[in-house]
Order: sequence, then structure tokens, then C-alpha cells
Amino acid sequence: LTLELVSYCEGDITRTKYTDPTEFAKQLHITLMWHKENGYDPHIDGMCRPEIIEAFEKLGFKEWLH
Repeated sequence: LTLELVSYCEGDITRTKYTDPTEFAKQLHITLMWHKENGYDPHIDGMCRPEIIEAFEKLGFKEWLH
């Protein structure tokens, strides 16, 4: 598994890779909260893969998984 955030806006894709799980979790939390505060209903797709789901749960994002 890798620690990457992928953003798509107005035709542009931005990929940000992290080596530090804490920094990744911090930025992901900021992103999720921004979306929530602006009227969106963000979720994390674990793609039905136990290793992905477990990784997000360990980082504290269990409530965001769908």
C-alpha cells in the first residue's frame, strides 16, 4: 500500500505521495473536513480490500469508510 492523495479539479489531477503516515492522516483529515464543512458528504472507498480498510482504520478513519 502507498500513502497517496489524489485530487481532481477542473480537469487537473494532483497526486501527492507521503512517506509519513502521520502527515498523510493529517492532510486527509483536513481534506475530509473541508468537504464536510462545504456541504459535501465525503467517504473513503476501501475497495472491499481488507488490507486497505485495515490501514485506514489504523489511521483513525473508520467512520469515513463506506
